[in-house]
Amino acid sequence: MSSNEMGDEEKAIAVAVLSAIIILAGLLAYISLTPAPQKPFVSLYLLDSEKKAENYPQLLVLGENNTFLLWVGVENFMGRIEHCSVLVKVGDRMVPVDPSPIEPVKRFEKVLLDKETWEFPVTMTVNQSGEHRIIFELWLFDELENVFSYSGSWCSRRFDVIES
Repeated sequence: MSSNEMGDEEKAIAVAVLSAIIILAGLLAYISLTPAPQKPFVSLYLLDSEKKAENYPQLLVLGENNTFLLWVGVENFMGRIEHCSVLVKVGDRMVPVDPSPIEPVKRFEKVLLDKETWEFPVTMTVNQSGEHRIIFELWLFDELENVFSYSGSWCSRRFDVIES
């Protein structure tokens, strides 16, 4: 082989290696700059009467302060419109959750757009002394079954009610 042929072969190898490096660099840049797909979800949260996660009611006195207010929030990140229902249930401290078998005392419904947040106040009055638990469950409308299905999301707060 002549030295010119060897030079052409080396140039071809260099071009192939350089092309491979450029392609790999492009793929690495794409992978690092493209966020991983997120799993769709709907979140449920509770806030106190000042819309903070601080001063939840813990001790209520019958006839004095046995009415309290909590803010409930629902955030839709499902990538589609969701018809949401929040069930409010009140029971004793030992009532099971996820979902709770007791009947709801209140129900709130709203259709949420993707990435929409819904916050609403819930005012409750408890007229029985004892150790209580308020439970908020998130249910989503299943269009195929034409019913609300439990989402697996719930929040609860425990509180005591005493006589004055």
